[in-house]
Amino acid sequence: MTILKPVTVDYVDTIFHDRTEQYAIEEVKIEPHSSFVHTSVGDQAVKTRFRVTIIAIQRQDAIIGNPPPDERFCAGDIVIVFGEKRALEAFEQAVNKK
Repeated sequence: MTILKPVTVDYVDTIFHDRTEQYAIEEVKIEPHSSFVHTSVGDQAVKTRFRVTIIAIQRQDAIIGNPPPDERFCAGDIVIVFGEKRALEAFEQAVNKK
């Protein structure tokens, strides 16, 4: 990959190892009591409101990659998100808030 896509490899290496940037990938489970249940990615304005990027949603045995804005969250979904650690924490708190 370093030969084929050197800029991408360098970027990924930097964001996960640079001490000044605190980025991570997290898994956040949508609990049955979550206010996100039955709302869509767009309804929650995840990207603008929380400044995180949803990479995928795992729903049972299926993976929904790069979910569209009209994709609705379901209880039990595991949302895979990327962003700054503080933003990820805020997203997880909002998801699990009753």
